[in-house]
Amino acid sequence: MQQAADLLAEVEELKKLLDTLSPKDWERHTPFKNWTINQVVQHLHGADKAAVLSLTD
Repeated sequence: MQQAADLLAEVEELKKLLDTLSPKDWERHTPFKNWTINQVVQHLHGADKAAVLSLTD
């Protein structure tokens, strides 16, 4: 499944970037709704968790 492989590659690249952030960086605001990096990552995590639940429950 190419889509799954592409998603995995995207997640791995995002993790590499996030691993470089300092604690202060996590509170920097982004262009997306002026959310912080922390808020964006929490949003992505919540959406992923909901997707897994919809597939397994």
